[in-house]
Amino acid sequence: MVLAGRAHALSQEVHVSSSGFHFPLVNPQHKNMQRLLINAMGYLKPEHGLVDPISGYPVEGWNQEPLRGLFMRSFTQLTAIGQQLELLANIAAGYADNPYVSKTQALAQLELMLSSLLEDQNNPNLSARGLLVNFLGLDATGRIGPLAEEAIQIKFVEVFGKERGAQIWAALIARGWITPVQDGSFARISRTHTYGERFFTGALAPFAEGNTRKKIMLVMDTRVVQIIFGDNANLTSSAAKSFGALLHPSIADTPSAIALRNKLEKFIV
Repeated sequence: MVLAGRAHALSQEVHVSSSGFHFPLVNPQHKNMQRLLINAMGYLKPEHGLVDPISGYPVEGWNQEPLRGLFMRSFTQLTAIGQQLELLANIAAGYADNPYVSKTQALAQLELMLSSLLEDQNNPNLSARGLLVNFLGLDATGRIGPLAEEAIQIKFVEVFGKERGAQIWAALIARGWITPVQDGSFARISRTHTYGERFFTGALAPFAEGNTRKKIMLVMDTRVVQIIFGDNANLTSSAAKSFGALLHPSIADTPSAIALRNKLEKFIV
C-alpha cells in the first residue's frame, strides 16, 4: 500500500508556471528541469542586489549581515564572473528568456563586465601576466585584491619595533585573530564576525587607540596578488562559451555582438 501510494503521488502532473520564461534547448516535457531553471533564474531579480553596479560583476554572498561584521556582497570570484558571462550571453542569444533581464539588457551588462575584466587584467594590483587574482574585493572606488590569509610577525616588528611588535603579536594570538604555524613567525588569520577595528577588546584593548588600531589593521589586511590557475581556467572557459553563444544567427551580425566578441577574444588572448 505504501509503494502504491508513492507511485500514485509521483504520477501526478507537475504544473510549471512558465510565463515569461523560454528555454528552447530544454525539452518542454522535462517539467522538473523547467522548474529548476525557472527557480534558478530568480537570482537575476534586480531587487536581490546580487550584481555590483560599478563593475557588473556578480557579488559572492547571498547572506549580507553588516551588523555581524559579515559583508558577503563586498567581493566576488572568477568562477562566478564566468558563470555570469555565460548566463548573459545565453540570454542575449535567446536561450534563456526570462522576465528579469531582457536581451538588450544582457548585452549592456556584458559590455560593462567585459570592460571591467579588460581593465582589471591590466591592473598590476589585480593581475599578473594576464591572469586575475582569484578573489576581487568590490569597493566604491574600484576593485581591490584579496586579503592576505597569513600574518607575518616581522611586519609588526617593522611597524612597531621589536618589543611592542612582539606584544601586539601575542595579543592577536590571545584574541584568537591569528593562529601561529611553522616556527611561530607566521600565523593563519581568522576573520570571524568579531574581527576588525570595532573589536579591539580583551587582549587587544591596550592597542585600541585610534592610530595604533589603524596601523595594526593595515598590516593585518594586506592585499595580495594571489593567482589560482584553476579559477582563471574556469573564467577563460566561460568566456569562450560566451563567445560561442554570441554567434547565434539572431545577433551574430549586430554591432553590439561583434564588439563583445572582440572584447572576449582580447581578454582570452
